[in-house]
This record gives sequence, C-alpha cells and structure tokens, in this order.
Amino acid sequence: MPLGDQRAHVVDGDGRDGRMPALAEVYRTVGALARSVARAPEPLDGDGDGRRRFLATPPSRDVLAIRIAATAAVTTYVATLRRNGVPPERMLILVKDAVRDAASGVLSGTDVGIVLDAVVRWSIEAYYAT
Repeated sequence: MPLGDQRAHVVDGDGRDGRMPALAEVYRTVGALARSVARAPEPLDGDGDGRRRFLATPPSRDVLAIRIAATAAVTTYVATLRRNGVPPERMLILVKDAVRDAASGVLSGTDVGIVLDAVVRWSIEAYYAT
C-alpha cells in the first residue's frame, strides 16, 4: 500500500476503498486547483524573490469556483479529523500529505508550496473554527 493510502485510513471510510469521502473530495478539488495553478500564466513577482504568487491576478470564474470547492473540501475534511480527535499537528501532516499526493506530477516543488500555503491556512482556520 502506498504511503499516501496508509495516511488516508485515519477514520472510518466509506466501505469501498477505505478512504473517507471527505478526503476523496480533497484529492479531487486540490488536484483541480493544482491543474489550474499549472495552467496559470506567470503572475508578477512583487517581492523579487522569484517565487510565483498564488492567484496574484484576479482569478477567472472557473478558477474561483475551483478554489471555493477546494476550500470547502479541506474545511469538511479538517472538521471530520477534529471530530475524530485528531490533534492539530497530525491534521496538518495529513492535509499536507494529501496536497502533495493530489498535486504530484502536476506541479513543481515551488508551485506545490504555493498551493500548500493556501491549504494550510484554510486548514488552520477550519480546525479552530469548529
């Protein structure tokens, strides 16, 4: 079993493949988000550090819809983890692993970091909002 699949067995699954439906939605939406970042033109780098900025330009409706769906999926997944007693440190590890798995083969390391930054922010907000 791949390492990512082992991490997905944190709480009871849907009975088909052992994954939580909320986690499957994170994979689907974050994968779509990664593909939209990969297709995006290079945004301006205002800080001069050479790093791309996540949605530095106003997003299209499609990209905005993907971002909203990914935020909702991450929020649902994190709320499920919290309800099941997963501590915040472990939650962040699981969320980061899911993002890396979903973006694997789609984004380079720097661009994965851009998506990770956003998803980690959403995760922390969701964990402490419940």
